[in-house]
Amino acid sequence: MPTHDVAVLGLGQMGSRYAQRLIQAGLKVIVWNRTPNRSEAFACTEASVATSPADAAEAAEVLIAALENAAAFSASLLTVDALSQIGPHHLVIDTGTIHPRDSRSNHRILHQNGAGYLDAPVSGGTRGAANGTLTILVGGSRADFERARPMLEILGKPHLLGPNGAGHIAKLVNQAIVAVTIGAVAEGLFLAERAGLDLRQLVGALAGGFADSRILQEHGDRMIRRDFLPGGTNRIFLKDLDAIRALAEELSTELPLTAISRDAFAELVATGYSEHDHSSYFEYLDLLNGV
Repeated sequence: MPTHDVAVLGLGQMGSRYAQRLIQAGLKVIVWNRTPNRSEAFACTEASVATSPADAAEAAEVLIAALENAAAFSASLLTVDALSQIGPHHLVIDTGTIHPRDSRSNHRILHQNGAGYLDAPVSGGTRGAANGTLTILVGGSRADFERARPMLEILGKPHLLGPNGAGHIAKLVNQAIVAVTIGAVAEGLFLAERAGLDLRQLVGALAGGFADSRILQEHGDRMIRRDFLPGGTNRIFLKDLDAIRALAEELSTELPLTAISRDAFAELVATGYSEHDHSSYFEYLDLLNGV
């Protein structure tokens, strides 16, 4: 019999915050991470520590994966050992950002074992994860969504958008909009700074107008402070932008602004900003302009 309400697999910047929110909500949580020292940090909390994904699946019927990419998901949950423990009573929730084709493949493999699967990537960053205000973009069956809803609502606001793969398509759309908007905010503020405007005064003046956005307010603040410690790293963001490019190519769709943004973030990563926050695009403009 399962001994835990939920398992969280992957304790990076997002998964660790999922686990904390679920523990605070009173759920019995078991955690696992590929690097054991991150799991050990939870040993002094009310969470239990699994020795493997198979161990986690034996202890909990709901498995929330917060893994970096499709390869990490496969290496964790689609191995012979893990699949030997995953069956009809399990529900796997993948909160990472991957290509929709990988999401559908995950669903097919898990469905062969009788398990439910939701693709449920999130938007809102580490602040949203800590505060339980994430936007959760879900693909899967209505029955699996309703089963997952009580736990997902601890993390944020879930939206069922269609069958498996729909959540990851929606997340790639989100990332395309974010990429272009971060570039626009950075370039606008950079131009204003070069022209001698007070950036804080400018951002305050733009609030409520058509140029306002959460990115202007949050990433704009980071740009002004030049605080590029990651909420999300450029390396991971570039992985998402590459998935957007692949999907667009498969659909014979041209996305000129997204393509330009993808190349800019590729240059950021190549220049040494791999582990910096997306807002470091502002400092990238320093490099382009010889500042």
